[in-house]
Amino acid sequence: MAKKILRFSHFPSDPFGDGGAKRTAQISEILEKRGFENTWYDTEISGIKKKSFAAVDGIQVMRKHKIACSNTKTALTQLGFNYFKTATNLRHYDPTHRVMLWESTRQKNFVLPFANEHKDLAIVAMPHNIESLVAGQASDFTGKMAPDWFSEELHSLKKCAHVVAISPEDQLLFQLFGIEASLLPYYPPVAVQQFLSDIRLHRAELLHSNKILLLGTAGNIPTFEGMLKSILLFQSSNQANLELHVAGYLTEMLAGHFEKANHVILHGTVSKEKLGELLSTCKAIWINQPPSTGALTRLSEMMLAGVPVIINQSGAKSWQHWHGVNTFLNNEELFDIWTSEKLAAPDCPNPPIAFEKAFLDLVLKMA
Repeated sequence: MAKKILRFSHFPSDPFGDGGAKRTAQISEILEKRGFENTWYDTEISGIKKKSFAAVDGIQVMRKHKIACSNTKTALTQLGFNYFKTATNLRHYDPTHRVMLWESTRQKNFVLPFANEHKDLAIVAMPHNIESLVAGQASDFTGKMAPDWFSEELHSLKKCAHVVAISPEDQLLFQLFGIEASLLPYYPPVAVQQFLSDIRLHRAELLHSNKILLLGTAGNIPTFEGMLKSILLFQSSNQANLELHVAGYLTEMLAGHFEKANHVILHGTVSKEKLGELLSTCKAIWINQPPSTGALTRLSEMMLAGVPVIINQSGAKSWQHWHGVNTFLNNEELFDIWTSEKLAAPDCPNPPIAFEKAFLDLVLKMA
């Protein structure tokens, strides 16, 4: 008989999607192998659209649970309404489920652990990122900008039965603030592993390449600006013997924001087949990542694909000393790596079997 588990993720379970979709797909695959039957949490199951005196409820919720909220009618209404709606939703699942894996640990959803009134569900938080530390993110209830509402997120996570971090850095940060946290590192689902393995085989036959690949999702402003800054840096470096190939979801939006040149090729959104071709023929992938929490899913994927990685030190984090991961401190070091005659293929990271087992043991115990 299948074991039921309640899942809450705003990302689709797509192994070839963006970073969030890949993480959800990884968790899905681990659970399905063990025979779990996923029930996806429906935020609209209660059908509640409005609530009388929600602002008054918001005041009561704020005082009862010591939730930070500004004293405006809008913020208090939002708090009171979301609490009532979430509590109503959770009561629907209480009779049939014992554990919820909560990946949507963001924005209005922070009320979820507090709204778990009867405690019949064990809430296991699996944050893809620490939202309050993402530059530009604002708190829905206080309006504070990151990182000034970090304490609000911690207060919510502390109400969970357990927290599963995506990176060792996130795990350590949670533990420093008294949160019981384990680790489940990102590792690609089986379909992606095969795709990357094929690329590694093709790259074994690659003798020379002058193509540097800049890969990313340009749908949000920080990533868009970061990719544009990287393109302009490449152009200003006058690397006549290199080509910069730019690809990824919505990267076509970059067109018109930089001067056209033969040595910068903008591919835009590409198919899986085209992505495979670019990864099979590039010299290396270049990643500029600002200081952040969470995990770069494409970093471990590039290692499996055998694509040399050129990355700044804050982006590399715990992979800084991994063979085939080339870190740089400044532009001079970056240019030297670009022009290196031959960059070594990265070693393959091992699948996190022990972490997967510990995660499953945790879920089975609670379920």
